[in-house]
Amino acid sequence: MNFFRVPYFIQLMYWSKLWKGKDENCVYLTFDDGPDDTTTPWVLDLLKKEQIQATFFCLGNQMERHPSIFKFITDQGHAIGNHTYNHEKGNKTRSEDYLSSITKTDSMMNSELFRPPYGSITRAQVKKLKKLNKEIVMWSWISHDYNHEVDPKTIIKKAHSIRSRDILLFHNNKKSPCLRCFFQTYPSDQLLNCEIDGILSTLAGIVGSIQANEVVKEILNIGNSLCGYMLIINSLDLNFRKAKI
Repeated sequence: MNFFRVPYFIQLMYWSKLWKGKDENCVYLTFDDGPDDTTTPWVLDLLKKEQIQATFFCLGNQMERHPSIFKFITDQGHAIGNHTYNHEKGNKTRSEDYLSSITKTDSMMNSELFRPPYGSITRAQVKKLKKLNKEIVMWSWISHDYNHEVDPKTIIKKAHSIRSRDILLFHNNKKSPCLRCFFQTYPSDQLLNCEIDGILSTLAGIVGSIQANEVVKEILNIGNSLCGYMLIINSLDLNFRKAKI
């Protein structure tokens, strides 16, 4: 079974990590595992077209392979975060090697944000990262865009569970073919005008953020159009610096 929402008891068990944003009027869009030479440029073009900011948790080895694409991410005003160098799994990696991977990636970026690949990290690793003033950012809703057995319609359906302050997890690499299919399911004008069934599959609803009360309104009133234009979210980095949790 694929869980799209992270159970609340899991968030309580691992309370030292960040599972939700601070702003009640926002949901937060994040992309993992890039930059990639196929998916990331497409995502960046889409975000630029719709004037939406996001946060990209980047792999060091991918940054070395595609430095110009990484520069595009920062040049467009998106926030960045560390995702290790080789996508190491914390509980399968010695702490010394894990920290070395993170430090190596840190040498290529400037960010306090860190997301552990697979969400896997040991208590000892958490403690060491906290000493480095890292904010360990998890997620409260995951798209499963990497799973070939999950189709876009399922993601759209599960998107109805998104709530204010949620941190949404997508991927921007070749292992997430469902991502492009998902966002190409509907024409852009329908997405922006919210005239489709499954309102949170709208570009401004799922790729970026809208006012939380509007999200709730559309969940309760599927099929009705939003009044007014959707707001753009501030990047994770800016929000986290403004109000640490």
